[in-house]
Amino acid sequence: MDPRASGDNGHRKIRMSGFSALLTLEGFDNVFSMNPEFERPSRNGYTYVDADVKKMDDSWKNESDYYVGKDGVGGQNGRYKTVSDFVDRGSPIVMPEVSMRTSDGVVTFIDGRHRFAVLRDRGLKRIKVAVPNDKADEFKELYGVESNR
Repeated sequence: MDPRASGDNGHRKIRMSGFSALLTLEGFDNVFSMNPEFERPSRNGYTYVDADVKKMDDSWKNESDYYVGKDGVGGQNGRYKTVSDFVDRGSPIVMPEVSMRTSDGVVTFIDGRHRFAVLRDRGLKRIKVAVPNDKADEFKELYGVESNR
């Protein structure tokens, strides 16, 4: 059993601003639901997308200046560890805001690259992200899970 996980029926609740995630111990698959209580005002003009973590990560690796690798390699000033500690405590963290480079569709992070990296390294298969409305349809097509299409 994963030492970070606790709770009834093999689930651990991670509170996140903007949404909540229910992680199962079997592969850390997750289920997201919106929580308006935590929604940030800056999210006006954004669409929430259920994204495939592997597809996003495979693309994001092409943005070498800002990529955060396994266990925080390439991250900034201990932020990976800070996020990891927040997740361990069950503290709220904010949904990542992402976009794509216009030239080639590579995933870029507006905010939340360390949060994404920690959750990716914990084995999440999908994650809800905020995408600017003008990029949402293309983002869903390239990086969304089947339920988005």
